[in-house]
Amino acid sequence: MSTLDTLQSTGDFVRLKGAGEYQAYFTLLTRVCKTIMSWYGRIEGGDEEGKVVAGFLQKILSTIEVLRVKQLHDADRHIALDLNESGFPHSQGIGALEVDARTAGSRLAAILPDSVLKEQMLDHMFIHKDEPVESLKQMGERRFLELIGARDLFLEFNQGDLVLQSTDEKYRHYVASWACFDFRSNCPYIHVMSFDQDVKARALEEDPEAYIQFWSTVKQEGANAAACAVIVTCIDAALRPIHPKILKRICLGPILSVFSREKHPLIDILLMAGGPEDFILLLTNEIVFSKAEELEAGGFFKAKKLRQIYSIPETDRECYLRKASRVSHVVMLPHHVHQAVDWNDGPQKEFQNRSFVTYNRKGEVYPV
Repeated sequence: MSTLDTLQSTGDFVRLKGAGEYQAYFTLLTRVCKTIMSWYGRIEGGDEEGKVVAGFLQKILSTIEVLRVKQLHDADRHIALDLNESGFPHSQGIGALEVDARTAGSRLAAILPDSVLKEQMLDHMFIHKDEPVESLKQMGERRFLELIGARDLFLEFNQGDLVLQSTDEKYRHYVASWACFDFRSNCPYIHVMSFDQDVKARALEEDPEAYIQFWSTVKQEGANAAACAVIVTCIDAALRPIHPKILKRICLGPILSVFSREKHPLIDILLMAGGPEDFILLLTNEIVFSKAEELEAGGFFKAKKLRQIYSIPETDRECYLRKASRVSHVVMLPHHVHQAVDWNDGPQKEFQNRSFVTYNRKGEVYPV
């Protein structure tokens, strides 16, 4: 069995059977994103973190729509999905979409205008009495490429905002956000980092070179969802005037649904008590924060660097393995499914101490 066959059989690289299945899948994925947005917007009170999450979720929704159109206009290029550990499209499809976005302009220039394609289709139908397959394909390609240009997509790395919050006699205090689509887990990760900048340095928003260097470093260290402490430690070491204080990360996924191939403890519950449009979403929140700082040894040509010491509790196994100060988990599921389950018994018992958020068929969300 080839590697690709193995990935397909395990659910890591699945191509659905046709347009109908893809339509149902993208509709489910849209429902997932809108439900998360409802939670952060209504239950979380619309705070700054909620606004950051909502902004990146809007990018994901735009990406879902573009992938939907891509699949429809060229059924031969089935988009692969990770229906095992993720529930999202495979990272290969996100990477291909990034290439599409970069090449959209040149590809559009090589396709005939809409008006010409419509004339060709009419001529073909009058003369040959059948569907103008080639012209329809070109029309679909044009629509897909135009849509890419008009949408703000969620790609492999997604730069967010950089906001100056306050300044004191020693530091400027900033918050930066970014998101990535991790190629290992095939899940979106959203990051919010609070950091200080020495006031002796030029403000990031006023120094183009420092601004570019900052985001280049963030992309290099934070584009593939490395451990939180690893990300901030590397940023701290690479940028002398920058001192990361807190990094919070939210992993969206996996998504459990009728499409899932993984034998997850909650799948049977969902299939037994839920409907085809229902899903269970598992979210993981990680946070790492600085507990102290020390001056790194300098040298004859090198000034001392203030280095952050991050809190990693060795007595908490999950925090230690994830290199985080705190880790928490949320299970989002239909209200009627939550009510139908005895969380103190059976394989679902391992989830009883997690935070639960339930939603109804109208998309209204409530913490339990």
